[in-house]
Amino acid sequence: MEKLSKEKLIIFSSENIIKIYNEFSIEIFNLFQNTFIQEIVPATIYKFEKKNYKKLSPDMINDFIDEQFNEFCKRIDKIIQIMQSELYDKQNEYYTKTQNNFNNDNEQKLSKAYKILEVSPLDTDDKIKKAYLKLAKLYHPDKNNTEYAKQKMVEINNAYDIVQKNRKKN
Repeated sequence: MEKLSKEKLIIFSSENIIKIYNEFSIEIFNLFQNTFIQEIVPATIYKFEKKNYKKLSPDMINDFIDEQFNEFCKRIDKIIQIMQSELYDKQNEYYTKTQNNFNNDNEQKLSKAYKILEVSPLDTDDKIKKAYLKLAKLYHPDKNNTEYAKQKMVEINNAYDIVQKNRKKN
């Protein structure tokens, strides 16, 4: 998990780490039990007793143990790859969800900006600029000394900036 975090700059939630680590631990324990406890340990005992194990003569048991250990290592690598893939998928799911929330927030801000400027997204750049200038003249602090006018002017400027940035981007 540390390797994945550093290589791909991924930040995992504690909940995801614990869940996947538990699954990983269970799979590794089952693999260990099936390989070592059920195969390698009995084969080793039979070897020292100089008896055949699963139709293997004692001199062939070392090769059998090596094969079992190699298979064990391959299966651990596969489990680790699956775990990394699951973590990466969960992280992508999180980023997608976050990005969707971010996009929704931006869409709401953009919609609000058009309302503040009293224009439509379908209006031309020229019409939007004229609407902005009209509102700016009405609420500019040099012409309107009220506290509301100052706040409204900040709102109008921010709205115009949002609309302009969006139009340049698109």
